[in-house]
Amino acid sequence: MLVLFSFLGPDVWRRTATYNVAEMLAPPGAGYPLGADALGRDNLWELMLGGRLPILTGFGALFMRAYGQVLNLVMVIGIITVGLNLLADLLSSASDPRIGFG
Repeated sequence: MLVLFSFLGPDVWRRTATYNVAEMLAPPGAGYPLGADALGRDNLWELMLGGRLPILTGFGALFMRAYGQVLNLVMVIGIITVGLNLLADLLSSASDPRIGFG
């Protein structure tokens, strides 16, 4: 719901971010449901626009966390594979007299 409010709300609630001296600190009403700030901007519009960055930051952190888990799994599988290959090489060289340790 908050995502819809922040990303689709500004398209539905068409306002501009211009200063409106005549509406400075206007109380909540029909034109400004949450009132206006000290520069005459609509508080609802500012709230909609202000919610975008924290939501994108949260999704970015979630993506990085999930991606980090995948990278950890790949590293563990890689370490296990290298260890098994070294063990297989050691066992094959011990059983084959033509291959020695030098």
